[in-house]
Order: sequence, then structure tokens, then C-alpha cells
Amino acid sequence: MDESTLAVPEPAPPAPRPHDPLAVALGNASLLGVGYLLLRRRGLAVLAVAVTVVLVSLLISTARPAYEVAMLVWWAAVIVHGWFLARGEAGQDGGRGAVRGQRLVALGITLPVLLAVGLLRFDASRVGESVAEARERGDCATVVSAQDGVWFGHRMADAPLAARGDEIIEDCRRLETAGGQLTTGLTGDTASLEGASRPSPRSSPNPATIRRSKRP
Repeated sequence: MDESTLAVPEPAPPAPRPHDPLAVALGNASLLGVGYLLLRRRGLAVLAVAVTVVLVSLLISTARPAYEVAMLVWWAAVIVHGWFLARGEAGQDGGRGAVRGQRLVALGITLPVLLAVGLLRFDASRVGESVAEARERGDCATVVSAQDGVWFGHRMADAPLAARGDEIIEDCRRLETAGGQLTTGLTGDTASLEGASRPSPRSSPNPATIRRSKRP
């Protein structure tokens, strides 16, 4: 029997998975590398998450507006890169059901992330307004109470605003310290003045001596 008749035909290679540029861009908008995962680019996904973590850490620790700009630039960069990377992948024109599923996955992850950031920024601005109003009134107790409501989420969403609240608290503490020192200093001066106005027992004349000096 001919060996060629016994040869098992090789299975056809699987059809390339369709990749939707819109789904990839939406997934990357979460800054969690979701778009890269849709492209099965796990290395890029890990790199994207690592860069996001570093930028967020720098933003929280320094509260510099420059890192906010860097976060926006990075956010736009991963969106654009994901879009063009998906357009260059093979098989992006087929599989409408798969494309629809990718969009739903990307939207289901990115939308809650963006909503959470937006709500946290809104809440942080509300706290910042309360702190600023209390500062205008000179009410340091209300300043401290309002700023105590700031937590990690607020600092991540709007680090510069949270840092300004911390600076106002430091101003209040310095004012309280200066006021306490001034009160202590004034109290000490009053005691010195009272002590100076009282005659010293050693310098007071003896009445008997005065009577003897008046005798002829």
C-alpha cells in the first residue's frame, strides 16, 4: 500500500482572530493594558500597567502638576498606539460577533475606571472648596475636619488639590503654634511687670528706723 494514501492531512491553521481597533483603544483607555490583552500582547500589557503604577506613585508622592500632564500624555499615547497596532494585525476585518464581544469587554472595564476617576475628582474638588472657605473664615478646626476626609483615592485622582489642603493645614498649625508662643510670651511679661511693681522686702524701709530718725 502506498504510504501517501496513509498520510493524515494536516489540520488547517486556525483563522486569525479579528482585532477591532476601537475595542483595543477603549481597553487601553483604562490604563490597565486591557487593549494589549485583547491583542494577546501580554508583554505590552504588563509594561503599560508598570508605567501607570510608576506615574501614579510619582504623582501622589510629589503632587506636581507636571506628573498630571505626564499621565494625560501617557493615556493618549496608549490609546493611539493600541488603535494603530490593532489596525496592523491580521484578520481585523472578520468576525463581527467577536468584534462586538471585544468592544463590550473593553467598555465594561474602561467605563467604570473613568467614572471612578471622574467621581473622585469631583469629590476632591468639593473637599477643596470646603477647605478654602474655612480658611477664608479663619476656621482652622473646620479646615482640619474637611481635610481629614481626603483619602488615597482623592490623592490619586487630584493630587495637587489634595496637597494644597495639606499645606493649608500646615499653615493652621503654624498659626496655632505662633499664637501659643505669643500668649506665653505675653503672660511672662505681665508676671514680670507685676513683680517689678511690688516693693522688695530688702529695699523696704523699717518703720522703727524711720521713727528713730525723726527723733530730735
